[in-house]
Amino acid sequence: MWRFVNQLRILLKPRDKFRLGGIFAGTVAGALLELGAVSILMPLMAVLARPEMLEANRYGKWLLDFAGGGNLRQFTLVCCGFIFFFYIFKNLYAYVLIYFQSRFTMRLISDFESRLLECTLREKYSYFILHGAGEFYFHRSLLGGLTTNL
Repeated sequence: MWRFVNQLRILLKPRDKFRLGGIFAGTVAGALLELGAVSILMPLMAVLARPEMLEANRYGKWLLDFAGGGNLRQFTLVCCGFIFFFYIFKNLYAYVLIYFQSRFTMRLISDFESRLLECTLREKYSYFILHGAGEFYFHRSLLGGLTTNL
């Protein structure tokens, strides 16, 4: 793993390192949203199954008064609406994050392969006679493996 990190450190430009850090932070935020989405369902199901739990608990009573005005039906509708919009937001966030990840990765692949082709075209023909074309394909496959791990 450290070898991969060192390769990224060498190959990435400072701007790309910053973007990769942003994508990492966005991925962590997406994981927290997923965690929140999963953990919010069970308490709601418990309250819907036994609404008297809200009235017995001090915080539940406060929440019932705050969100539903003391009416259990209104509280249920507010909670279901909140969960609906939370899931919509979470999925839109995941869509945008995947878009940025894909765009970042494809741009990196394009930049790396352009640099590799440029270096190859700069070499004299005698270099390829001495080293063979297999070395070019070997380095290209290493580059493909590196970008696949992103």
